[in-house]
Amino acid sequence: MNRSLLLLFVGLLIQNAAFSQTINRGLDLSFGNQGIVIDSYADGHFHSYSDVVLQPDGKIIGVGDYVARYKIDGHIDSSFADSGLVALNSFTDSLSVYGSSVALQSDGKILICGITSIWVVNHTEEGGFLLRLKPDGSLDSAFGNNGKVLFCCGYQHVLLQPDGNILVAGGSGASIILHRFKPDGSYDSSFGVNGYVETINHNKNSVANMGLLPDGRIALGGATTNGVIAVFAARYKPDGTLDSSLGGTGLIYPTRTIYISDFRPMADGKMVFEIGGFNTSSDAEVHRLKADGSYDSSFGVNGILPVPGLAIQALWIMSDGRILCGGYNDSDYVLCRLKPDGQGIDSSFGIHGFISTDVAHWYRERPNTIELQPDGRIILAGDSRADMNANPRASMVRYNADANVSVPASPLAERPVIRLYPNPAGNTLFIEAPSYSQGGVIKLCNIIGRLLLSKPFDGGRTTLNITDLPAGLYILHWQGAAQKFIKE
Repeated sequence: MNRSLLLLFVGLLIQNAAFSQTINRGLDLSFGNQGIVIDSYADGHFHSYSDVVLQPDGKIIGVGDYVARYKIDGHIDSSFADSGLVALNSFTDSLSVYGSSVALQSDGKILICGITSIWVVNHTEEGGFLLRLKPDGSLDSAFGNNGKVLFCCGYQHVLLQPDGNILVAGGSGASIILHRFKPDGSYDSSFGVNGYVETINHNKNSVANMGLLPDGRIALGGATTNGVIAVFAARYKPDGTLDSSLGGTGLIYPTRTIYISDFRPMADGKMVFEIGGFNTSSDAEVHRLKADGSYDSSFGVNGILPVPGLAIQALWIMSDGRILCGGYNDSDYVLCRLKPDGQGIDSSFGIHGFISTDVAHWYRERPNTIELQPDGRIILAGDSRADMNANPRASMVRYNADANVSVPASPLAERPVIRLYPNPAGNTLFIEAPSYSQGGVIKLCNIIGRLLLSKPFDGGRTTLNITDLPAGLYILHWQGAAQKFIKE
């Protein structure tokens, strides 16, 4: 063994001792089940959280096909709706209803927008809805038409203005749709044409997110198709007319993409968005534009910062300019923090800037949204899927402010122990573990958490062919346990 490899091996022995004590690294163990919440709906249907919002009392509202409320400790709040949750399709006559965005009024009432599917003659058509619930989870009949507003296109984001007016955005074929409602759910005729703004924009439009600037202007971004998929950003004046100070027209196309998951306007007019997060086959990128729509060269390299090994699904811009990125690495929830102005990954956060959580030890886990609490703790919410053919179940995790180490609530001896040898390994890695009645999956990841391969493993003894792996340090996960090894 050469000297550099020997030093790496000695370092690995030290790291493994620490790593084995931080299985729950970064998780807030006071939340749910050691930092993790998985829904108990278990009805065989699709469940996921697309958005969450935090109440002033610390309770958490999650929205997807259901709306649920959790206490500050992550346990379901049985005082809300029917034992803590209610299906959104109970409020409409649609075949299916999915809530895509949620906002909380100062009086505790809850605004939810999303997409409906209705049966028309011999086919289904997509529509949109906006509804308001009372703080107890019942429909607020004083809003709109008996508690709701329906429209012919899907609503993707809802935003509450300081004056109580409500903005809703979505995509409809060749148009970006922006509506504004008064607090009672009626259209605000002072906005656009009778409360309605339609911006023609190529085809297959979807809105990733929108935000309100301090002067009342509205910025939103998403994806559109004109032969190729492109990112768009649009900015509107408070009256709904396009703001020509953005790119001369108010509507720009900064780059092509295969996927955009989130868009965040900043108070100074700059805009941050992410592309390439559809899977982990290539690095995701975080981009920042100036207020005029040109790339901000002070961020990353010419306005772009690559984030390796992470499919980003959600962004959060912190008050000090650091950026939280929530996503996945093929199988697990992953949270990353970037330095201010995109000057690299913030290595003071988690492990070298990243923290990875195997939420349910399942086939696939995908967070969709991120929420930063006033105390600095971080919520990621989305879904977890037991296997390729299973419907997802809604899941949520909460991290400590800097993803610092948590002390496991149960002894490590209760977790499965895996043995890897030889270590360092050449072409074949041998794996031994106790038999485990629930079965499991081996997940082999590189040091930044990217999944390289997986295989079913119920315990006992098996091998992995690692001939094609480059020399370096790797992590093998199984049933909540993890071990590092070196490939020579």
